[in-house]
Amino acid sequence: MLVLQGGGALGAYQAGTYQAMEEAGVLPRWIVGTSIGAINGALIAGNPPERRLTQLRAFWHLVAGSSPCLPPQLQAAASLWGMASSLVAGVPGFFALKAPWEIPFALNWNQAGVSFYDTAPLRRTLARLVDFEFLRHGPTRLSIGAVDVTSGELRYFDSAAQVLSAEHIMASGALPPGFPPVPIDRAEYWDGGVYSNTPLEYVVDDTTHQTKVCFAVDLWNATGAVPSTILAAAARLKEIQYASRTKRWIRTHKTIHDLRHAVRALAEQLPPAAKADPEFQRLIAQGTGRTINIVHLVAPADDQPQPTRDIDFSANTVERRWQAGYEDMLAALSHKAWLKPLPPNTGIVVHEFARNQDGSVGHNASDSSVG
Repeated sequence: MLVLQGGGALGAYQAGTYQAMEEAGVLPRWIVGTSIGAINGALIAGNPPERRLTQLRAFWHLVAGSSPCLPPQLQAAASLWGMASSLVAGVPGFFALKAPWEIPFALNWNQAGVSFYDTAPLRRTLARLVDFEFLRHGPTRLSIGAVDVTSGELRYFDSAAQVLSAEHIMASGALPPGFPPVPIDRAEYWDGGVYSNTPLEYVVDDTTHQTKVCFAVDLWNATGAVPSTILAAAARLKEIQYASRTKRWIRTHKTIHDLRHAVRALAEQLPPAAKADPEFQRLIAQGTGRTINIVHLVAPADDQPQPTRDIDFSANTVERRWQAGYEDMLAALSHKAWLKPLPPNTGIVVHEFARNQDGSVGHNASDSSVG
């Protein structure tokens, strides 16, 4: 399975990781995504394997289409052009800036969607690049997270339980106030990253698989240097916010599920009479034997962090991020540690892959019990 974090233009990194997986014959049977992760996930799950890379390339070529392709020495200028173009004119096939009189700053005379941008171009792009009928009956399950604007609760729309449409994908990526909320079933939804940008909990909480191998691709790095400028501080704030405390979340759930494995191990030692006691049965039910290998990739941070780098759709930057994802996933797949059997009474092993300062991809493994 493949878990894809939200991050706007940073999502080109995820497309590169999928290319490496496909070339290695590692095809996900279940994709869980938020925001741009939901869009990438729909492009993958909503197409047969032979068309997935073509459709991913088509999407990322489209959204980078208006930016100039400059030589490497002008990369900084290309990035600034990409960010400015996205803010002022929008992104082709994704979103367009509304007219000033259409933006409801204080009053909403026309009951228009509350946003600076119109996402109708994304609806047309999804209709062209995603085969929603194939998604409905295809081999790859897709689950996407969105937040109910009224209740503030996170909801997952799941192809295993319902028919997904372009609106579901758009809802998962409706980041306010840039994008308007998307109405679904008499409720309106915002980007799932508003609540939790890393949808890993949906995978861990799932009880339909006894053994799982999960590739989690993060676009935001929670670690970084102390900023020295206002722009760097704004960029660092966004990194911390959208990294969603993935590592802490995993550590917390490891502790919880250590106890669940301990309950299971202790239950096996109980005499039959104790196992028949209703109270003991209630406690025994908390035990689990499910196991999971998590291969956790974190995209490398930019050399010159900008608070708007997630809207930098410049062609050079998109291609650079795609290539980085491809190389990082190749390194993770070649390591093959995630193929090894888990030790007895171990529920989870986490394999962390991240770029070192010298550009190499480092690996760190930790194991603990999780349900």
